[in-house]
Amino acid sequence: MKISTLEKLQRAVFERLRALPELKSADICARGLSPLPDGGRGECSKIEVCAPFPTAASKYTAGPAFSEVSMSIAVSRDNLSSAGAPSALSLAEVVSENLHNWLAPAETGYGRMSLCENAPWQEIKSPPNVSAMAINFKIQSVLQ
Repeated sequence: MKISTLEKLQRAVFERLRALPELKSADICARGLSPLPDGGRGECSKIEVCAPFPTAASKYTAGPAFSEVSMSIAVSRDNLSSAGAPSALSLAEVVSENLHNWLAPAETGYGRMSLCENAPWQEIKSPPNVSAMAINFKIQSVLQ
């Protein structure tokens, strides 16, 4: 079965985050993709690479192609169970620093990834003992 370019992009982001030593204490997973390793690393903190979604279509191609996509990375931490783990804010900063202006591998069909100008971070409603936020990115197509 053919893997879509959007799945390739999500997998590349997952692999980049998974390789960062600063995130070694977090469970990192990719929503909806399998088989990808996940779990087993965390100290009650989780980073979830959500599926990318098209935000603009290219009018210059014969078939469907997207000139820009958005992607969110969800970061959460159980504050009661993870006293020694980095805070959700620290994890979000590491994710932001390592993905902002990152150039996705050419085989994904997408290029530079950057934080969204409006609402780059958003709080996620969660139980009182959990800190959670979404980090929002946009990614340009190499077709642009």
